[in-house]
Amino acid sequence: MFNVREFGAKGDRQSNDRAAIQAAVEACSQAGGGAVYFPAGDYLSSTIRLLSNVTLQLDAGATLWASTEPSDYEGQPSRHLLSAEDAEHISIVGNGTIHGQGTADYGGRWGV
Repeated sequence: MFNVREFGAKGDRQSNDRAAIQAAVEACSQAGGGAVYFPAGDYLSSTIRLLSNVTLQLDAGATLWASTEPSDYEGQPSRHLLSAEDAEHISIVGNGTIHGQGTADYGGRWGV
């Protein structure tokens, strides 16, 4: 189990936790797979690239929030919260929440 807090995620919905979450995903995949664990908290992030054999496990009280700040997505190949390319055996489990904030910017991330 790879706890995102141990990789530096704050879970305060103020700080962009993307780098810490991505580091946990990469460490998990490099170890052969497992779970990237989100304890209770509010994790703000831009694009997280999922890798093979990784499960995102959101505990009750954990919410993964998509950033609505366009600059958070600069230099990233996607403006989606979660992406995966050529990955297999990935899953998302738990009693937490993923909130895409689609109405927060009325589609601005996608040029709508």
